[in-house]
This record gives sequence, structure tokens and C-alpha cells, in this order.
Amino acid sequence: RPDAVILAVGAPAILPEIPGLKASAGVTAEQVLNGSVKITGQDVVVIGGGTTGCEVASYLADHHNRITLVEREGQLARGMENMNRLALLAGLKGKGVSLKTSCTVETVDEDQVTVNNNGEKEVLTARKVVLACGYQSDRTLYHELKDKVKLLYLIGDAASARDIKSAIYEGAMAAARISADIQR
Repeated sequence: RPDAVILAVGAPAILPEIPGLKASAGVTAEQVLNGSVKITGQDVVVIGGGTTGCEVASYLADHHNRITLVEREGQLARGMENMNRLALLAGLKGKGVSLKTSCTVETVDEDQVTVNNNGEKEVLTARKVVLACGYQSDRTLYHELKDKVKLLYLIGDAASARDIKSAIYEGAMAAARISADIQR
């Protein structure tokens, strides 16, 4: 029986409810970035223009793909440190990535994605669809353990999907609390 448990199990990707998405060739940003899915020389629509969506779009553009990045908000890579954000966005433009903000995805079909672009329907060619729609914490294991472990800490994306700095800080703080509690 452990003295303490730190749960840092991450957060699963959000898979939006978009008509046709389940039947399409949709993959997550993680599958692309970890190398389990390779995409080269394709027309790709990346759904989600947060930091991860912009980074996966850049990565895919480097692999000879034609990329359209669709974001429902008016700003890309919101929340990213500004100098890095500006460099990332300039890089996307320099790689020829088509950027569509304030744009919602309506349907995903076999070779296309239909979006609402400021009130007008637009059809985008898409041999592949990459999802970068954020993350949702999963506290299932935490709830299973909370009455079984005296010192239980939920940190990082498992607590709330955020950035790596928060996870590192929370991990260090949990370790310090455990050290202090065990020494008592």
C-alpha cells in the first residue's frame, strides 16, 4: 500500500461531434506528432487552431502537405507566449498554410470538409483531417483512489488541461508536500 500517489495521467484529446467525422479518415494531432500516423503529399484540414493545431499544421507543411487550418475563434495559438506565437504564425504563412479563423466545421465527408466561414459555406478539399480540438481531463482513476490512498495528488492535465509549465510546477509542489508529510 503506497504512502502517496501522484496522478499525472494526462488528458485525452477532445473529439468533437461533427457529422461525418467518425466515418472519415480523421486522426488526432498526437497520432501525427508521435509518428504513429504519417501523412505526406496530401490535402489536409487541421481542425483546431490552438498551439497544438498550429504546431501540427507546421509539421505537416514541412512534410509536403497542403494544409488548411480551421479555428472557430478569431485568434490562432491563443494563450501562447506572444513572441513565439508570432514566429509560429509567420512560419505557417511562409509555408503556405491557409489560415481560417472565426470558422466552424459543419460536416466532414470522404474528401472534403464543409465550413461556415463568416456566414458563408465553403468546401475544403481534405484527403486527411487532423483533430487538434483541445484536451479534457479524465479524473476516473482519481475518484477510484481517493478513499484508498491517504496522500493523493492530481496534477497536470489530469487535473485540468493546460500547459507543461503548470504540470512541472504542480509535480514539484506535490513532491515537496509528500516529503514534508512523510517526515512528520
